[in-house]
Amino acid sequence: MTNFKKYIAELKKRHVFKAGLAYLVGAWVFMEVASLILESFEAPPNFMKTILIILVIGFPIWLIFSWVYDLTPEGITKTNNTDTEVSRSPKINLRLNRAIIVFLSIAVVLLAVNQFRSATFKKNELAGKNGVFESTKPMEKSIAVLPFTNVSGDEEQDYFCYGIAEDILNDLAHIRDMRVVARTSSFAFKDKDQDIREIGIKLGVQTILEGSVRKAGDKVRITAQLINVNDGFSLWSEHYDRDLTDVFAIQNEIARSIVQALEVKLLVREERDLEIVKTQDVLAYDYFIKARDYYHQSHFRSTTNAADLFSKAIQIDSSYTQAYCGLANSYSNLYTYYERSKENLDQALAASQRALELDPELAEAHSSRGWALVQLKEYQAAEDQFEIAIQLDPQLFEAYYEYARASRMRGHMEKSAELFKKATEVRPEDYDAALFLSSAYKDLHREEEWKIANANALKVTRAHLELNPDDSRALYLGAGNLIQRGEHEEALLWLEKAVSIDPNETAVLYNATCIYSMLEMEDKALDYFERTIASGYASRAWIENDTDLDPIREHPRFQTALKNLK
Repeated sequence: MTNFKKYIAELKKRHVFKAGLAYLVGAWVFMEVASLILESFEAPPNFMKTILIILVIGFPIWLIFSWVYDLTPEGITKTNNTDTEVSRSPKINLRLNRAIIVFLSIAVVLLAVNQFRSATFKKNELAGKNGVFESTKPMEKSIAVLPFTNVSGDEEQDYFCYGIAEDILNDLAHIRDMRVVARTSSFAFKDKDQDIREIGIKLGVQTILEGSVRKAGDKVRITAQLINVNDGFSLWSEHYDRDLTDVFAIQNEIARSIVQALEVKLLVREERDLEIVKTQDVLAYDYFIKARDYYHQSHFRSTTNAADLFSKAIQIDSSYTQAYCGLANSYSNLYTYYERSKENLDQALAASQRALELDPELAEAHSSRGWALVQLKEYQAAEDQFEIAIQLDPQLFEAYYEYARASRMRGHMEKSAELFKKATEVRPEDYDAALFLSSAYKDLHREEEWKIANANALKVTRAHLELNPDDSRALYLGAGNLIQRGEHEEALLWLEKAVSIDPNETAVLYNATCIYSMLEMEDKALDYFERTIASGYASRAWIENDTDLDPIREHPRFQTALKNLK
C-alpha cells in the first residue's frame, strides 16, 4: 500500500495526471475541429475513425513521455529521478495549467457551436414533423419554389407566372442532391401574405425561391431571389429584362444560379437536363402550361381539357417532347379511369412513342410510354420502360408511382409496396403515395410496417389538407386511411366533404364505394358502386385487386354492375 501511495505521489510530482488531462481535452478539441473541417470537404466516414484510433494509441505513449521527460525553459530534458521536485519546476506546472485552460476554453466554444447546430437541426426536424414532410437530405440543399407573382396587371397571366415557377421547380427536382418540395405544397401559398421564414418552417426547407413576372407584349421582366429561411436574408437575386422568347433560357439560368448558390454538385445527366430548352415557341409553351395546370386537377373534364391543350401545343411545335408526354399521360388516364375507348388507347400509344423518338434519353418519355403500355396490358414491356426511366432519373416520382399502380393492378402487391415506398422517399410530402403505401402494407398483413406507414400517411395528408382544404382526392383517400385506423366518425366527415365538393366525379364515387364497403354499410356502398360504373369508371383490373371491395364483391348488385363495365 505504501509503495502504491509513493507511485501515485511520483505521478503527481511528474504532473502525469495533468499531462494526461491536457492530452484528453486536446484530443477532443482536435476531433471536433477535424469533424467540422472534414465535413466541409465531404471526407469519407472512415477518415474520422482512423484519426480516433491514432489518438487512442498515442495516449499511453504520451503518458510515458510525460513520465520520462520534462518541458523546461531550456527545452525537453530527461527527468532527474533523484530530484523530481527540482526537475518539475513551477514553470512546468504553470505551462500545463495554461494548456489545460486553453483547451477547456476551446472545448466550451465548440460545445456552444454544437448546441446551436443541434438546436437548428431540431427546429428543422420539428418543422418537418409538424409541416409537410421530414427531409432526409441535408437541410442547406432543400428548397421550396413559390408561385411567381403576376405584376402585369392582367389576371389572365397568372397561369403564365405559375408555369414559369413550376418549370424551375421541375428542373431542380431532378437533381439528386437537392430536396425540392412538390408544387402541391409550395403552390398552396399563392396569394397568401405570410412571412417567408414561417413558410420555410412550415414546409421544412432551408431555402425558398420567390419571384415575379411582368409580361408586356413581346417583352418580359422576371425577378427572382433565393432566401435563407433561418435569417430571411437573400442568398442570390437577379432580374431579367428580355424578349419573351428568352423566357426558356431565363428558367435555365435561374435553376443553374440556385445550384451554384447552394453549391450542389451536378451529375453529367443533370448538367444535360439543365441545358435543355423544351421549346422555342412561346405560344406552344402557353398552351403547354395551361394543359399542365388542368392535368394536375385529376378530374375527367380537366383531363380532357389537358389533352386538348397539349395537342394544340404540339400542333404549333411538333418537336415539343414534354407536350407529347403530357398528351400520352392524359389519354392513358382517360382510358384507365373514364372511357375505355380504342381512340384513347391509340392516342396514348402514339404520343408516348413519339416522345421516345424525339428524346430517347428523357426519363419522362419512358415513364409515359410505360403507363401507356400498361393500358395495352403489355406489362413486361411497360416494366422495362419504367425501369429505364428510373435508371435515367432516380428522382422521377411519376415513374415510381405509376409503376407501383401498374403492379397493384396486376396483383403484385409486394412489388407495389416496394415502389410506393420509393415514391415516398423521393417525395415525402406526397399524400397519395403515402396513403397507397399504407394500404399496400395492410393488404400484405405487414402489421408493424403498416402502423408506421399509416401514421405517416395520416400526418402527411393532414398537412396537405391544411394547405389545400378543398382537395377532394386528399379527403376521400385520407378517409380510407382513417377507416383503417378505426376512426370512422372523422372518416365519414372527410368523405362527405369530398362528395360535396365533387358530387359527380367518378373517382369520388368509387372511393365512397370503398369506404362504405369497409364500414359494411352495404346498401350505400352498392349505391355508390352503381353510380361509379354509370359515370364511366373503366378500370376492371383495379376493381378486381382492390380488397376494400371484398365485403360487397359477391353481392348480386355488385356483379350486375360489374357486367356493365366494358
